Amino acid sequence: MPGNPFKKVRSGDKLNIPAETFNTFIDVALDWKARQRSQTQESTSSRPSSTLIKVRNQTGQTRNRFDVVALVGPIIQPASNEQAFQNEPALDGVVPTLPEHSGRFAILHEPVAAGEIAHRACVSGVTVARVNVTNERHRHADIANGTCDYLQSCDAGGAIILWKEPGTGVKWAIVRIGNDDQDICRFELFGTLAKCGHASARKILYGNSRWCDGDEIITVYDSLGIAPAAGLYAGTFGWAVWMPDSGKWELLFWGEGCCGSGSVSDSSVSDSSRSDSSQSSDSSASSESSASSESSTSSTSSESSTSQESSSSLPSGSSVGPSSSVPPSISWSGSDKSSAIVPASWSPTGYVALFIHEMPEVRFDDVMTIHVPQADHEVAIDPHFVEVCEKGTIEVCGIAADKPISVGARAVGDKIRLRFAEQDAAHAVRLVIRLTGIRRGFAGKRFPRRTHEQFLANEAFINSAYPSDPRAE
Repeated sequence: MPGNPFKKVRSGDKLNIPAETFNTFIDVALDWKARQRSQTQESTSSRPSSTLIKVRNQTGQTRNRFDVVALVGPIIQPASNEQAFQNEPALDGVVPTLPEHSGRFAILHEPVAAGEIAHRACVSGVTVARVNVTNERHRHADIANGTCDYLQSCDAGGAIILWKEPGTGVKWAIVRIGNDDQDICRFELFGTLAKCGHASARKILYGNSRWCDGDEIITVYDSLGIAPAAGLYAGTFGWAVWMPDSGKWELLFWGEGCCGSGSVSDSSVSDSSRSDSSQSSDSSASSESSASSESSTSSTSSESSTSQESSSSLPSGSSVGPSSSVPPSISWSGSDKSSAIVPASWSPTGYVALFIHEMPEVRFDDVMTIHVPQADHEVAIDPHFVEVCEKGTIEVCGIAADKPISVGARAVGDKIRLRFAEQDAAHAVRLVIRLTGIRRGFAGKRFPRRTHEQFLANEAFINSAYPSDPRAE
C-alpha cells in the first residue's frame, strides 16, 4: 500500500493495517517482552564487571539461568556475513566435554529454549555460578564433563572462586571467569613423587620477604616421567604447570628450595651434604672402633705393658679411673668426653666445646620439618636415613606443631603415619618430627662390655685430640 505505513488514524476512521505496520508491532512487542524478562530476573540492569555476549543454545534442551555451556564456533561465520560477524560477537553453546572445552565456557544470565539465542551470557568477569565442590581447598572451577548444571571445582581452571558456600557438593558461588595467570606455580612435596606417579604438595607463594609461605594444597603429576628413578621425596621443591587438556598440575622442574633454616625438611638436603655428613660419621665411628680394636689386641699380648703405655700417654693430672679389680665409685664420671670445638664470640678463648650425645645403643637421629594437610595420611622418611638404620628400628621420638592441635605419629616401614584428632584437609600445619633408629650392623648391642685396658686406650685416644691448656676449662 502506498503512503506512510505508520500514519495515525482518528476515531471513527476505518481501520486498515498494512502488513509492514503489523509486523513492526509484533517485533516491538517481542523486544518489550524480552526486556521485561531480563529486568525481572536480573538484580541489576548493568554488570560493568562482566562481559556479556549472545549465545545460541545448541545443547538440545532448554537451559536455565546460571547453566554452563561450552563455547564453540560463531553463530554467523565471517564467510557468510562478514559485516554481521564484525558487529557483535555471538557464539554457539553446547554441552561441555573434557578436555576439549576446558576453559572455554559461558554462564547464562537468562533461561533460553533449545535453538534460541540468550542475549546475556557471561564469558569474562565476575558472576554468580553453581559449583560442584569436591574439595573445600579448591580455589578454581572449570567445566564439568557432560553436564550444563554447574562448574566443577579444581586445583586450577578457567574461573577463580572468589566466594562459595561452605561444604562440598553443588554450592552457590561467586567466581571470576578468565584473567587468571596462575597456570604455573612453585610447590613443596608432602610425600614421595614416584617416577610417572603423583603426590600431594603445597603451593609456595611470596610473602614476608620469603618464598616459603602458602597453604593451598595441590596434586603434582609426573606426566612425562622426568622425575629420577628413585622418585622425589617429601620436602622437595619445584615448579608445576597447569595443563588444561589433562586438568592437572604437571611437573616441570625440581630443586631443594631456598627457604632458609627450618623451612625445609632435613630429609631434603642435598646428596653431597648428606654424603659429607655420612663420611664424617663413618670416619668418627671407625676411629673409635679402631681404637677399641687396637687396645683389645694390645691387651692380649701384654696387659701390664698396655696399661703402662696408656697411662703414660694421658695428660698430666688426668684420672685413669678405677683399677680393673675395683668397681667404679659413685663419684667417678668415667671416660673423658668427646666434643666438637667451634668458634664462639662470647668465649674468652674464642672457642667452646659442644659435647656428643651418648646412649647405651648406637643410634642415628634425623629431624624432618614438613608442611602437611591436617588429615590422616603418610609421609616418606628420607631413604638415605632408612638405609643406614637397622630395618624396623626407626621410631618417632618427638613431634611439635606450629598450632595447638592433637596429632600422633608412628614410623611404619619407610613412612611416617600421621593421625589427627580433627580432620581439616583444607588447612596445612607445620610439623617438626624427630626420628631415631639403630645404626645398621649394631642391632642388639646395648651397654656392651669393655675392659679396663680398653678404657685406658680410649681415654688416651680422646685426650690425644688436643693438648692440655690452662686457659681451657
